[in-house]
Parts: sequence; structure tokens; C-alpha cells
Amino acid sequence: MMTSHVVIAGAGPAGCAAAIALATGGVRVTIVEPAVFPRHRPGESLHPGVEPILQKLGVDEAVNAAGFHRHSGCMNGWNGEPRFEPFGNDEAGPWLGYQAQRSRFDAILLQAAERLGATVVPDRVRRVHCQRNGHLSTRAVIHSDTHEWTADWVLDGSGATAVVARGHGVNVTRHSGPLTAHYGYVDHSATPRRYPDPLLQRDGKRWTWIAEVHESLCAWVTVQPGQTPPDDCPIELRGCPVIQPVRGCDVTWRIRDRLAAPGWMLLGDAAAVLDPASSHGVLRGLMSGMQAAHLLLTHWQQGIPVDDITQSYDAWLRDWFGRDVSRLRQLYGSSQTGEEVTVTPAAI
Repeated sequence: MMTSHVVIAGAGPAGCAAAIALATGGVRVTIVEPAVFPRHRPGESLHPGVEPILQKLGVDEAVNAAGFHRHSGCMNGWNGEPRFEPFGNDEAGPWLGYQAQRSRFDAILLQAAERLGATVVPDRVRRVHCQRNGHLSTRAVIHSDTHEWTADWVLDGSGATAVVARGHGVNVTRHSGPLTAHYGYVDHSATPRRYPDPLLQRDGKRWTWIAEVHESLCAWVTVQPGQTPPDDCPIELRGCPVIQPVRGCDVTWRIRDRLAAPGWMLLGDAAAVLDPASSHGVLRGLMSGMQAAHLLLTHWQQGIPVDDITQSYDAWLRDWFGRDVSRLRQLYGSSQTGEEVTVTPAAI
């Protein structure tokens, strides 16, 4: 049996951000990730406000060197004809967001964690057992397909798999009707139309986001109600060579009924999911990983009781989720909202 201070399930933005922050603080970290990089994910539009977070994680130079398309706002057609909405500006000029290719963005974060000493194991976490050892100590036993670890804490960054939450029987509460996102990439180098500023368009209850990653690569995401089969790319991009097959995912608004307990914390999409209109998917992943790491370091360095840090984390993330749900309900009106429904892990 191997040992680590913290085992992290998943090497997405949430898990890698936690690993970077913990390793910077001198903590021995193991990341368990089943997927082979680069991983296919939808192109991510990042607001300019992400720059201080990238700097804090020490990945800003690598992200800037990756050549992601930068944009100063978006063409917003949510309520009619698209019009340009800038992010803002200051004395240095316009604020610029990133249209990041997720395979490259995720790889940058994982490489940074490895450089700081995090161990990455190509495996899948299957079972986790956690117990409290008094007010100041916890112990976790983590089983993967081929390994077993003991650790002080386990952080669940496994996305919708939510391996720790499911294993501990944590229910999920839905805050919307079913929503499905489809996404993909096309090569639009041969077409005259360009999307230097991302385009948001709404057609009834369905909306689409189109944005350039670089001169020849265009990313798109379509969100619509229901559990729909894979969709074709937006009509504006049809005829362009498809770079990756169209994929889909469930983006029904939902949050786990517990986000942390002695020995474990849920990060990113393992904790809560909102559709991409919230604009906070990757941001919430990064910040939840950093917040979990900060609380663990404070717990160890200052002797903060286990219950205090788990309650603090739960309240912080739940409050953020609630504010985003309120904002989305205002954006959508009544079309996507409904009564809250609690669902057992076996049903999701």
C-alpha cells in the first residue's frame, strides 16, 4: 500500500489547480487520472478575470505562449440581432479573454503540477473509504484498478463521474429541467466568415456559441432542453471539415447535497454543474481546487478543526452556485427552471 498526503481523483482544471497549490505548499500529492492526454473537451472561453488565477498558479506564461485566440468581448445575440459587448478596458487597453483549446489548456496545468512534484498515476479511482481521527485528523483509503493508497485527504476532481460522492451515497439536487450540450471543432480555414469575437445566438430554447481557437480551428457548443441525441454542428459551420466527432454531455443544473466531509472534498463538476451560459465552468474548477488546497494548508498549519474547514468549503461553493443559478434564471426566464428535485446516486 502506497502513501500520500493527498490523493486527487482526476487531472482536469480542478484537480490540477488543487495539486499545484498543495505541491507549492510542500504537500505530497498523487493525481490518479484514467484518460490519456490530450483529452477532447469543448473549446473554453475564459473571461479576462481568469488572468490573476493563472498567475497565482504560475501557468500564465505557458498559457500566453500557447497562442490561444484573445478577444475583447463577444457578439451577443441572445435577445435578437447580435451586437458586440466588450469586456471593458483600463489605462492598459481593452481587457482580453482567451478562447482556449481545452486539450492544450489541461496539459499545461498537468505539466505544471508534475514540475512541482505531483505524482501522476494512469489509473482510475474506484472506491474510497474515509474516517475521522479526532478533531484534527482524518484518514482515507483509496482503491484504484491496480493500486491502493492511504492518505490524509482525497479530493474528487473526477467530473461527472463523481466517484467519491457516489461512493459515499451523496444525493444530487437538480435546479433545472434536463439540459444537454453538444460540442465539437471544425476547420474553417477555407470559409470567408471569421469569428474573431465569439458569437452567442439563441433560437427559441436552444442557444449556440461559436468561437475561433486559432485561424483554422473553430469551436462550437450548442445547448438545448431535454436529453437529446448528438446534434450536427451549427448551420454557420456546416460544410467545414470536422476535426473531432460531435460529443454531448448533461449540463442540467445540479449540486451535491454534501460538498465536503472529514477526509474528502468535491471539486469542480464533481460538486456542481451548470450549463455553459454561466461562463464559470473552468473558473469554478480552478477556484474550487485552489480553495480546497488553501483550507487544507490552513488546517495543517494552524490546527483548524476538520469540521471547520469542511463547513467553510461547503458554504463557499454552495453560495457561489446559488448566485449563478439566480443569474441563469434571470437570463433564461422560466423556460429552463423548475422545482428542485433530489436524486439518489443510483439514479444519475
